[in-house]
Amino acid sequence: DHRAEQDPGGEAGRPRAVRLQPRRRQGRDRLGPVPRPLRRAPLGVRAPGGPRHLGRGGGRGRRRPPGRTRRPAARARRPVRRVPQGPPAAVQGHGPVPRLPAALRDGAGGIGSLRELIRRHGRALEADLRREYGVRLRDLYTGDLTWRELISYVRGLSPQAATRTALNAGIPEPSGEQIVLADLIDTVNVLDWHFRQGNTAEKAPKAKPAKSYPRWWEPKPDTARRSAERVARLEDARRRKCAREQAIAEGRIA
Repeated sequence: DHRAEQDPGGEAGRPRAVRLQPRRRQGRDRLGPVPRPLRRAPLGVRAPGGPRHLGRGGGRGRRRPPGRTRRPAARARRPVRRVPQGPPAAVQGHGPVPRLPAALRDGAGGIGSLRELIRRHGRALEADLRREYGVRLRDLYTGDLTWRELISYVRGLSPQAATRTALNAGIPEPSGEQIVLADLIDTVNVLDWHFRQGNTAEKAPKAKPAKSYPRWWEPKPDTARRSAERVARLEDARRRKCAREQAIAEGRIA
């Protein structure tokens, strides 16, 4: 930026150096000085002076006053303990299932209901087990038969089994063929009645509708309401419901 010019007013016409003003740049220089470029430190190396947002002290931060201790470090979070996933409790064996509430043990399909079934209809059950599966009921008390196997056998009994007939107040359960045949007979009787109605003279007496095929497996409404077996089942269901609600209220079961 220094240039030499001829100064005619100088002594003996000697040329002297004159300091000229630097030229002003157009653009951003008018708003302020141009900031120097940031120096990037290589990866893994901390830049000298620390980050700019920490102030003049760089990464040192604010100084602690004398006599003040450092803040305690944050406590590490305790790891979440997982529930041990062990093998499920065995259902087989004699007596009640361990760690099972009594409200569930006496429910439908449990060991308590099987004991009640054996007490009421033990002879019929023994005959069905021997006839259909070749199993003796006394094997349950010798260890050759488990409670789970027994309940599977009871649920798989045929409709003609003596146990199901005894549970149905002595009325044998119908098979699928008997139900279909009863519906077909009723349909044919209704079509026959319509045919006679259409081909009978006006002054002739009208034919009476045919009665439905008797279904012994469907109890009459009055008989169903007054049945002692039905009343006993309702009372048993109410007792189990109250026991379950009480166990839930006490927190024994969820």
